[in-house]
Amino acid sequence: RMGVLSPKERARLDKAGRLGVAKKPDEAMKVYREVFGNEPPWGKWAEAYYETQAASTGGRQTTLTQLRALSAREPDNDVYRMWLAKTLSYEPKTRMEALGLLESIRDSGSVEQARTIWRQTLVWEKENPAALPSMEAYNKRYPDRELQESLTRLRSERARVIQEGERQRGFDALKTRDMTTAQQKFEDVLKRAPKDVGALVGLGFVRLDQKRFTDALALFDQARTLAPQRADVAEGYETAQYWSAMERGAALESRDAAAALAAYQMAQSVRPGEDGPTLA
Repeated sequence: RMGVLSPKERARLDKAGRLGVAKKPDEAMKVYREVFGNEPPWGKWAEAYYETQAASTGGRQTTLTQLRALSAREPDNDVYRMWLAKTLSYEPKTRMEALGLLESIRDSGSVEQARTIWRQTLVWEKENPAALPSMEAYNKRYPDRELQESLTRLRSERARVIQEGERQRGFDALKTRDMTTAQQKFEDVLKRAPKDVGALVGLGFVRLDQKRFTDALALFDQARTLAPQRADVAEGYETAQYWSAMERGAALESRDAAAALAAYQMAQSVRPGEDGPTLA
């Protein structure tokens, strides 16, 4: 039913191949259709046919439909999945699907060609955080110095996004006075990034609410060293300094009047308009 190609037809197909290489897919497809009609060919001509058709005017969607049908009919055929992945890789919006297919190819006859396509797709998407899992899988299978650098950047970006999300959830909890959640989120951020100013400030305000003024002062002091110009740092530091001095003065009144007096004078210097230190 497939028929036997004549020498003349083979010569025409060679010409179609040259037209495809010369970036003339529409002319190449005209030759393919004259030889094969409207049905895609099988065997050695199939890959070149699908690639040329995908590059031709209006041919990409037809090619994807045909290759999806082939892959669905023979789900264990790595060659069809590789052809489909290659076609998908040419458009940014379908590259994530391509990466998933390429990662699944294990057939010894296809794996090296798939590796080349996989790597090129990752190079195109090396700044895309969504490509991180596939890039990790590729580097685990095929260690690659260039992609390792991109992998390191993407991991850092992922950590930054996670950190920002945790910090924001901490501040959201702080606004609703859910101090348990706020404390947990800020502490989680600081475990990964001990110098995160936002988390230091957030945890400092949690400690103020808990009346752990000395701890709050230490947190705001650390934040002030890292970001002295931030208004929330200055506000928190002043509040912690004031209440820490007041707490220290109250604790010392019964056993060391001079030290208690010094603590109250410190509080008075921080907030001259407050009556508390003066009365104390």
